[in-house]
Amino acid sequence: MRKVWPAAVVLAAATLLTATGCSSSFFEPMADPVGAWTLSADGGSTIVMRDDHTFTAEGVPRGLACARVPVMVTPAGCSSGSLPVDFSGSWDLEEGNTIVVVFHTDDRRVMSGVRSGKTLGFWIGDPERPDPTYEYIRD
Repeated sequence: MRKVWPAAVVLAAATLLTATGCSSSFFEPMADPVGAWTLSADGGSTIVMRDDHTFTAEGVPRGLACARVPVMVTPAGCSSGSLPVDFSGSWDLEEGNTIVVVFHTDDRRVMSGVRSGKTLGFWIGDPERPDPTYEYIRD
């Protein structure tokens, strides 16, 4: 009877996870930040992060690249009024919080995103909102 108990617990836990709708993304490993990330909404925007901690961002929505909360530097494309915005610079993981990726240009912070599995989410406005305003997917 003792050997049945652990098997019953495992079976109950698996049934509970399935019944509560837990998705497999909960268990998905964190994607390596190095590589290409594509905006899930349209596929026209990409952020490519390289091993040397440089990045190139192309077609970034103006609302993301030129957001001012909190106050950060704006890329040159923001002042020209062009849509969307292209820029480059350096990236790093936030100290003490390796899920946050911080993007800099001219040594000043432009934007930051939060990694979760194979997604990189950016919040504009209310940071307490459960879903990101923009979500990039790791290619």
